[in-house]
Amino acid sequence: SALEREKEHVEGFSPEVAWVTKAGDSDLPEPIAIRPTSETIMYPSYADWIRSYRDLPLKLNQWTNVVRWEFKQPTPFIRTREFLWQEGHTAHATKEEAVELVYKILDLYKMLYEELLAVPVVQGVKSEMEKFAGGEATTTCEAFVACNGRAVQGATSHFLGTHFAKMFGIEFEDRDGEKKFAEQTSWGFTTRSIGVMIMEHGDDKGLVLPPRVAEVQVVIVPIPPKGAGSQWSTAELKTMIGDKCKSLYEDLNSNGVRVVLDDRDDKTPGYKFNHWELRGVPLRIEVGAKDLEKGVVTFVRRNTGKKSQEAKHTSVEVKETLESIQSELLEAARSKLHDGIVKVTNWDEVMPALNARKLVLAPWCEAEESEEQIKKITAEQSKEQVVVTDEEGGAPALSGAMKSLCIPLESSGYQLPMPEGTKCFFTGKPAKRATSLTTEGSAGDKNVLRYGKEGTLRRWYREVVERGGLAKAHDLPGCFVMLPSSMYIWDTIRERVTIELGRVGVKPCYFPLFLPSRPAPSEVSSAECLPGLVTKAGGSTLNEPVALRISSEEVAEACLSEWIRSHRDLPLKLSHWGSSIRFNSRWRHLPFLKCREVLQQEGYAAHKCLEEAEAFTGSLIGLYRNVFEDLLALSTEESTSEDGATRSLDALISDGSRVRVLTVVCRKAVDNVQFEDSDGVRKGAHLVTWSIDFGVIGAMVIVHGDDRGLVIPPNVAETQAVVIPMPPSRDVGPAQWEVKMRAIERRCEEVRDLLLSDDIRCIFDDDRKKRPGFKFTRWDLQGVPLSIQLGCDELESNTLTIGYRHSGQKFNREALSVDRVE
Repeated sequence: SALEREKEHVEGFSPEVAWVTKAGDSDLPEPIAIRPTSETIMYPSYADWIRSYRDLPLKLNQWTNVVRWEFKQPTPFIRTREFLWQEGHTAHATKEEAVELVYKILDLYKMLYEELLAVPVVQGVKSEMEKFAGGEATTTCEAFVACNGRAVQGATSHFLGTHFAKMFGIEFEDRDGEKKFAEQTSWGFTTRSIGVMIMEHGDDKGLVLPPRVAEVQVVIVPIPPKGAGSQWSTAELKTMIGDKCKSLYEDLNSNGVRVVLDDRDDKTPGYKFNHWELRGVPLRIEVGAKDLEKGVVTFVRRNTGKKSQEAKHTSVEVKETLESIQSELLEAARSKLHDGIVKVTNWDEVMPALNARKLVLAPWCEAEESEEQIKKITAEQSKEQVVVTDEEGGAPALSGAMKSLCIPLESSGYQLPMPEGTKCFFTGKPAKRATSLTTEGSAGDKNVLRYGKEGTLRRWYREVVERGGLAKAHDLPGCFVMLPSSMYIWDTIRERVTIELGRVGVKPCYFPLFLPSRPAPSEVSSAECLPGLVTKAGGSTLNEPVALRISSEEVAEACLSEWIRSHRDLPLKLSHWGSSIRFNSRWRHLPFLKCREVLQQEGYAAHKCLEEAEAFTGSLIGLYRNVFEDLLALSTEESTSEDGATRSLDALISDGSRVRVLTVVCRKAVDNVQFEDSDGVRKGAHLVTWSIDFGVIGAMVIVHGDDRGLVIPPNVAETQAVVIPMPPSRDVGPAQWEVKMRAIERRCEEVRDLLLSDDIRCIFDDDRKKRPGFKFTRWDLQGVPLSIQLGCDELESNTLTIGYRHSGQKFNREALSVDRVE
């Protein structure tokens, strides 16, 4: 119903929505939409959170997955049903502030494309027909793929104006007490960027990856000697080449270069060259007998194929070479973009340029009716054209209607000179700009908890999570909005776990949300969850239902079975961060602990022997125990199943109960993942699977929270310290009161700035409309670890009063020291 509301209000906005209509074999009471975008989810919360100009600007960002059931020419990364993206949504008090952010984000996206992916983009503004439906203006970064003459929309940043604010009631009271609607922006960057990078740099040998984003930056390939050299025997040469490669690997690896030593003895150098070229590794280093005799190694650049013999080949020279490759890729792509733009002034020049696979830059009157006519005429003309012969021999004519990509910004460097009297290339009317063309104070202020932790744990938990600002119940039962504080906690856990897993050889991957549907079991226990089934896309019924993952085990094991052939492929260790969908009609839903959509991390590792698998299982237990203790201050206890296959960690609650925070399963010699050992015998791999989910945040809340609210450990607290000014007595008179209050506020600002400069996450609560008591209660409820109180007494004595959230103790300190706060 929320999406229908948006569709009704936004002319031309028709999301390709996937609908879940069944859970197992049971029909749901009401179809549930899988998020195609998040306006309808986020903006009701904005309406709840924003009351005053002091609440603005509000800027939120999330990295997540979305589903859109449009399926024109499915292409990995470029056009898929499910894709990963980053989306930001902001609200501002003024149009000027919102527009300024729109262009800051656009510059950020340009930086990501050019500095990381080495892909040049054209920044511009979309036409009225091509802009985001419901927005006032859409800015864009457009990339050009020279080999097929197509442009790809790389990222967009929208100025929404007040349209959605009016739709969802996002109002605020300005400084003069007048009610106004917020000015909004939204912006997004997707995994399409990976597809753009592949199309821009790839060649007939495979991928070409820019060094800054390549998982493997350098591969070292030893070249076996074909015979004895002038100084050494064949055996000596082989040993020396191996030693040189290992020494080079250790130097590069210890100095931050992402390097692989391919010393497989069952593959030829030619096989290895092709293997790593296909994967786009930026730099190959060859070490052979002739290199040893000359005291050099051979560098081979993936982007140009150029070989060079380098006498100096430490990590310093390798890093310089990688930066050189990064620059060369960007400059080559810029050259292709520059050469791919054709400037025209009349209609007769357009189609020949497009058919030559060029971007057209033309003066335009910006009339919507002209854009519609252009699309119609070019769509008809494209049907009549089959081949255009050019100097290269023959190229297919571009098919489809022509459209406006963007009106380039002056700062983009791709503007067309527009002297007075310039005419539109299509209508002959006066042109406006050049366009690039291609084919296709309320109740919410209360801060007192109604329920105590003892005796009413479930009610206390739900209230403290929502009132403490971790999560908010969504309109759909069982679904919750994760707020910035809880996302900060989850992101911190994710960052730490990813680093620790990387140290034990676990690599990141992503498995799809969708699975083939399976018959539901005849009996389901109260603990079991059923998968959601997508049965409709838009208004059409799917030929076969598609299941939403509860876990990725089925997909992961199928991939392991395909990827693993030999003992040399083991161990293979993968980690997946994503969401899963769980339906259980018996559940009483709770945020983080029992939800329909769950954020989780799953791991899958295959080993050739049981001892190795069991050792890895033990290392995982230790790894996660340390993470939970260091970040969340959770004490955990290990338990093992009777058969010894399953090991778990439980967070211990003060009442003797426990919350499961980690499960690791070690399965012996599975039949569906087999490999050939060193003796040529087929064997089943030993699999280790493990998972955590955001229930660990729920465990943290229960373990540390009290009747005053949340207690957040400092290592994961979005706000670690809050500075609260204590107003002077009103007895001094209004003028003197203002002087003293400003002095207190200036000192508070100094304290805040000092802490921020040392990376302590600190805020200054300068809301004069709220009493100090209200502020202390508010920040206690939200679990901020440290409060810093500053009033006239502290100002005169040059001290601070510091309060600890976890113990309630307060201390009067001498002049502030960052070390003390830390």
